[in-house]
Amino acid sequence: MSELSVPTVLRKAAAVVRLGWCQFYITKYSNLYCALGAIEVATHSTAERHPKVLAALVAVLPTPEHETRHSWIIANWNNAPGRTAEEVAEKMELAASKAKDNQ
Repeated sequence: MSELSVPTVLRKAAAVVRLGWCQFYITKYSNLYCALGAIEVATHSTAERHPKVLAALVAVLPTPEHETRHSWIIANWNNAPGRTAEEVAEKMELAASKAKDNQ
């Protein structure tokens, strides 16, 4: 089976977030997933194994100047007080629309 494109992964992850989203932890047991957990569901592997997906999402997020770890940026953005599932899904879809299919 060929690897999914970056836009496909991000769109699948957005759908996962809309089904059940959480903050502060990746979960495989309650059917609630943070942004990174949704990427893991979409790819059937750890999010860190998909640096192009993480980079595409980070490209549409506010990013602290000193931080370069994509997973940290995504986790902290996901966990911000007041963040909603719809905001997370919308950013994933925005990132998908900006990413190239061949990434």
